[in-house]
Amino acid sequence: MAAAQAQGYRFIELKPVAEGDGWDAEALLKAISPTTLPPGDNEQLEKAELRRRGWRDPRGLFGYSKDAPYKDLYIYFDAADRSSPVNVAASKAFRCYGLDGKQGVIDWEAIRGPCVLLRGEPPKMTSFSTGKMETMDFPYHPLITPQELVDTLLFFKGRDAHKVALKRDAARAMMDVPRNHPMWGAAGPSPGGAGVYVSPAGSRPADKVVGKDALACATCGKPNSIACGLKKCSACKSAWYCGLDCQRKDFPRHKKECKALAAAAAAKEKEAKAEQEGPTAAARAAAEAAGAALAAEMKKMGM
Repeated sequence: MAAAQAQGYRFIELKPVAEGDGWDAEALLKAISPTTLPPGDNEQLEKAELRRRGWRDPRGLFGYSKDAPYKDLYIYFDAADRSSPVNVAASKAFRCYGLDGKQGVIDWEAIRGPCVLLRGEPPKMTSFSTGKMETMDFPYHPLITPQELVDTLLFFKGRDAHKVALKRDAARAMMDVPRNHPMWGAAGPSPGGAGVYVSPAGSRPADKVVGKDALACATCGKPNSIACGLKKCSACKSAWYCGLDCQRKDFPRHKKECKALAAAAAAKEKEAKAEQEGPTAAARAAAEAAGAALAAEMKKMGM
């Protein structure tokens, strides 16, 4: 069993799992098996073969494996199937995009019956530095192992696959963008106008972006952007990180300064609060004194 799980396949089939076992790892492994499609990466021939097997409307979906930086999976399923059991895990994990790669809208309800997966090659994008269309430098492993597929399915069990896909799409689109480009959320005018953070994921007012004043993650140096909203240390509120992994890696260094920074921040906050409340208290005292003096004067006048 272990050897079979470690072996990879160019095409792999995932059948529906019995109701009640939809997220059981062992049941998912048993539902996975190698399959074949015509060689040559020809979608028309692949769909023709699936029709020969009885599929009425083979359609394709792009998806992400658990740790992929690009949409590395292509999933075939029969969009006309209305009677087979719902493939629960596949429907949840591959709900990233619309049919045939359509962006922005999920135009299918569920994957019923088996689905067939293959690995896609890294995409091409126009380089900011050269202006040419270039293949992105990502690792490419054409074979998919059953265990990798199970790990992917379980990863998406508690996640919104569409949101994960959008976030990874945005992060990938920003990889070649110079760090002083307004798309990273630099201060000043940007394609979205002054005070707006812009990225392929969209634009938002600067005051709505978490960590908008941070320059970069204290550990890996990743700049702040919508695609990677930095979060600050809850203790000192001075160090910023792109995630828990980076925060943990930096802890041995940061713990030496964290208490001092926290104390300095608390003192600064107390000072600011005193400055804010000071004039208010003084004004209140002056008003009370003026009121008392006026009352005394009115009493003298018999009023």
